[in-house]
Amino acid sequence: MHPHFFHWHGQVELKPDVAVLEPRWKAAEEFANNNHAAADVNGLLRIAASGKPVDELATRFAEALIVAEPTFPPSRNNQLLGVMACAALYSQLENSSNVADAISIGLRAASFTQPSENTAYSDLFQRAMAYLSSEAERMRPAVASSLDIASSDIDSAIAKFSAASQNGQTAEFGKHFDTLGKFTIALSKRVAEQDRVFERLAEETQFLWWIVNQSSPTLKIRRSKISVAAYTLVSAEEAATRVGPLPPSASAESLIREAMSQCRGDAMSPVSLTNLLGKCTMPTLPSKDDYLSPQITPILGALKKAVGTVRVEQIEDVALDPERKLAPVDLAIHHFWERSYLSAIRILEKP
Repeated sequence: MHPHFFHWHGQVELKPDVAVLEPRWKAAEEFANNNHAAADVNGLLRIAASGKPVDELATRFAEALIVAEPTFPPSRNNQLLGVMACAALYSQLENSSNVADAISIGLRAASFTQPSENTAYSDLFQRAMAYLSSEAERMRPAVASSLDIASSDIDSAIAKFSAASQNGQTAEFGKHFDTLGKFTIALSKRVAEQDRVFERLAEETQFLWWIVNQSSPTLKIRRSKISVAAYTLVSAEEAATRVGPLPPSASAESLIREAMSQCRGDAMSPVSLTNLLGKCTMPTLPSKDDYLSPQITPILGALKKAVGTVRVEQIEDVALDPERKLAPVDLAIHHFWERSYLSAIRILEKP
């Protein structure tokens, strides 16, 4: 249970009862453990980000909480349900998993709409960002450490094992057999780590060529001939397709900035969303919109509603302020995280 769980309740309940905290946390954790489907994770993220119920998931979630803790209110519980959704999601960030990847990337994408800054959501967001940083690094191990296998130690153990076997030294035989077993386990781990190294190298090569070539493979033209606005969303799509293992490395944001700097115009000065989206080249849009929502993927939501040019009313439909100002490069980075989220959440569709 999070040490601030009492304070999470304090912002939505006048007098939270300490006795209900542990059963509520356990119920939220159990619900999250038993509902790893993509739609469930997406729904919990939307509830946490907005504090509003989401279809039938909110009903199932509330029912599960009531079973475990009967004083949980069955109705008029939107804010409290948002707190419990934060608890459910937080419980899934303790260990590395595809679910944890989707949650942390989804929360990063949701930061574009500046969700509720209550204590529960803030604590959840901070934990998710820490997970993103550590997990992205873990999935991209350093080449030197991964390939540094102590072959001399293995050779020595094999020689001692063989000698003990030939001389009938049972005790020594068992000791060196155990040593070889440990080496075998360690070697298998190194092989798995090497696979991640190769993934990292492949990803780095793709990004390096993307930057050095100074051209857009989508638009098939050098970036120096493309306006910043025209390339804003396309750059996010091109970067997202070059990500190897999830979650993405934070360096992807720097590479998007570098790619945008190669275009005509100013990528760093803020402009209104209406003007910026209206001038953007339409990127490839997802064929399915099952996981699009104003809370997590508002930019993709506005683009899906658009026919040709994105209009003010389409921006307002997905809960964005059309007069909000931000730099084109910042819009590109946010869109990159939206696309990364769709990649992560669709992994959960697979059995």
